[in-house]
Amino acid sequence: MNMAKKLLLALLASLVMAPALAQNLDHYKVYQVEPQPINDQAWLFGQFDQAWQDTIIREYNRHLNPVDKNGEGILNQNAHLSWYDIDSNADVVPITVWVWNQFGEQVLTVEKPVALLVPTEKVEPGSSFPAFLDHYKVYLVNPDSAPIERPVYLRDQWGEEENFVYEPVYFAVPVYKFHNGQFFTIQNPNDHLVFYRLEPQPWFVSHLTKDQFGSKDMNTTNSELLGVPTQKEGWQ
Repeated sequence: MNMAKKLLLALLASLVMAPALAQNLDHYKVYQVEPQPINDQAWLFGQFDQAWQDTIIREYNRHLNPVDKNGEGILNQNAHLSWYDIDSNADVVPITVWVWNQFGEQVLTVEKPVALLVPTEKVEPGSSFPAFLDHYKVYLVNPDSAPIERPVYLRDQWGEEENFVYEPVYFAVPVYKFHNGQFFTIQNPNDHLVFYRLEPQPWFVSHLTKDQFGSKDMNTTNSELLGVPTQKEGWQ
C-alpha cells in the first residue's frame, strides 16, 4: 500500500474514532529560544490544505508557555508547545479569514505556512505530557493587518510582565500529522490561535523539554508574541 493510501485511511479512521472532547485553549506567551536544527520530515493535512503536504521540519526556535492574561487564569499548566520552522510543498495562496477572539472581530489575510506547533512536556517535578493538545500549522499573516494596541498583564511559570499587544503576525490552525509511522488526529477542530506581536522583553531560562522530535535543552532569549485562543468564523 502506498503512502498516500495509508494516510487517507488513517484520516478516515480518525474522523470516526476521534473523541468528542472540546478543549478550551490557554493563552500562550511565546519565547524565542536558541535555535536547534532538526531536518526531519512529516506529512501534514490542515483545514486550508487540499491534500497531504510533504513537510520538512527545519528548526526548533520558539517555546510556548500557557500564560495568565489579565488575571484570567491558566487552564492547563502542562499544555506547552514547541515551535518548529518548516518548508512545505503547499501552494501559497492568500486566504481571507474572519476570526473572533477577546480582542474582537478581525479579518486576516493569511499567506504561506511557516511553522508547526508540537505538544511538549516541560520536564520538571509533577509535569506530564499534554495528551489532549493538538498540533498546529502556523501561517504568516499579512503585515497590513490592523494593530490592536492593548495593554496586557502576563504571568506564567517564569514570571510576570506588563506589555502591549500590537498587530497579528501569525494564525495557527489544528492539523493532522503523520510522522515516523505515527498518525496524530485533530482532537479540537474549533481551537485556533492568533499570535500578536509584543514588545520584546529579555528572558533567560533554561529547561529540559520533550516532544515527538526528541528531548532538548531549551534556552530562552526573549519573549516576543502572545497567542490568543480564537474562533474561525469563515474563510475564502
